[in-house]
Amino acid sequence: MNTEQWIAADKAHCWHPFTRQDEWVAGEPAEPLVLVDGEGVWLTDSEGRRYIDGNASIWTNVHGHKHPVINAAITAQLEKVAHTSYLGFANPRASELAERLCGFFPAHTLERVFFSDDGSTAVECAIKMAIQYRLQTGQEERTEFIAFDQAYHGDTMGAASLGGVGAFFDRFRKFGFPVNHVSSMDNLHALDQDVINRTAAVIIEPLVQGVNQINPWPEGMLDQLRKWCDQHKIHLILDEVMTGFGKTGTMFACQREQVIPDFLCLAKGLTGGYLPMAATMVRGEIYDAFLEGAERVFYYGHSEKTIAEVFQDNRYATGMFGKWHLGDAKTYYPTRHGFDEWLGIPYSNDMDWEIEGITSKNIFTPPEQIAAKYQKIAPKIRENIFEPDISDWQVPLISSKTNLDGTFTDLILEKPANQNLITRRYTEESVRFM
Repeated sequence: MNTEQWIAADKAHCWHPFTRQDEWVAGEPAEPLVLVDGEGVWLTDSEGRRYIDGNASIWTNVHGHKHPVINAAITAQLEKVAHTSYLGFANPRASELAERLCGFFPAHTLERVFFSDDGSTAVECAIKMAIQYRLQTGQEERTEFIAFDQAYHGDTMGAASLGGVGAFFDRFRKFGFPVNHVSSMDNLHALDQDVINRTAAVIIEPLVQGVNQINPWPEGMLDQLRKWCDQHKIHLILDEVMTGFGKTGTMFACQREQVIPDFLCLAKGLTGGYLPMAATMVRGEIYDAFLEGAERVFYYGHSEKTIAEVFQDNRYATGMFGKWHLGDAKTYYPTRHGFDEWLGIPYSNDMDWEIEGITSKNIFTPPEQIAAKYQKIAPKIRENIFEPDISDWQVPLISSKTNLDGTFTDLILEKPANQNLITRRYTEESVRFM
């Protein structure tokens, strides 16, 4: 088949996510990109044109496409076995991965890992565990949740009921879990005690919300939320499906404020975008409530387990978020990366950059010390790179000087598929990579 035939088959048979299918089928965009190949940060379409993968294939591809180490690991596993059941059996790679995930946190905190298949399912597991824990510990009245406005926690029914984007979730709310939405810590403090007494857990995307534009939380807010939950004996669920694996400067966003949740939901970067896989990490005392009797078992499961889990060491975990918003002084900018040094392939050890005096070496100094510089460069970046409203950018963490210096081919930005791709070119006046 050729490009024209692929597009025709797509419009005749495929249903795309978050897409107005009538516009898509009618020809908006007129010539959709058919992506057929990728290597590193680059994607290639069926006509041979190359693009920077500007949103890391929806925040998953932290190591880049066609990574030789990950490809080799998957190939080696396929030579042994592609799939074995996790129900009643153990698996070497799953055992090793669970041990390493728990190793990122202090002993006797997040001690157990429940594997599933995607971020939405990781959240489903956490909220079902949170309810079942209450039912099995004599707290039957605590079966509600608190979530935040504009939050996104997935599209399965339970996770969707916690979402805060009305266009996505309002029609489904009455079918999901009971939830009270708040917009800030002030709203949280103002809740009636009756609501608090009925609450099993609070869920939040730590440090930054990422689906309905990139919206950072105030500095210190996560620590305040942890203390509020402890005060009211409410569990804290952190949805790090987007923020996990280096995207905010530490392996997990919660580590930026030394906060340990009761449940930690992971996916996307967990497999570098290669495989559908997720993990729900749980404190040991929660796990203990599911022991001693068949009636206390967590009856939930998925077939997949496991081809290969290759992921990052936190010694090299730094982040690459981009957000440009006039007037927002506390935002995330590209930083230095070294994930692939751990993997044995030094794709990019040269990710040093400077924008108007802000460099990869000073970016994680206290935000208030460089807030004025943020304010100075924000309008300049917006003028030279993106359309004149809020835009967000997140590229694979292997991005290097070679990929990003100076001017390069059009960059794919995150936009719904039914909208024309918004593309811009970098100029040396706006961003200079050293």
